Amino acid sequence: MTTYEKIKTAIANKQSVSFKYDGLIRHMSPHIIGTKKGGEQALFYQFGGESNSGIDKDKAQNNWRCLPLNKIEDLVVNNPLEVPFQTALNHLNPKVEQTCIDDIDVEVTI
Repeated sequence: MTTYEKIKTAIANKQSVSFKYDGLIRHMSPHIIGTKKGGEQALFYQFGGESNSGIDKDKAQNNWRCLPLNKIEDLVVNNPLEVPFQTALNHLNPKVEQTCIDDIDVEVTI
């Protein structure tokens, strides 16, 4: 199964994922997957692990990450009983338009 297929399935099942990106271990919940300018990308909510920009525990709405899938390594789909799916309250805010994905394949329903 490809990285794209694993993340797409994780979105459909509301499962979090863990992987290495830019040499850092990240714990994320994928929310949207598709393409932007032909490249496969996903919008994630980062709730743990490491980040170059930091993980803001006080303002969770700042923990969104738009990542190209070709840079993801060692992807693991987590057991939802051990590592639950997480999100921020601003995910479905109609005033905030996401710019990560041009052609959405799958989006999580909350």
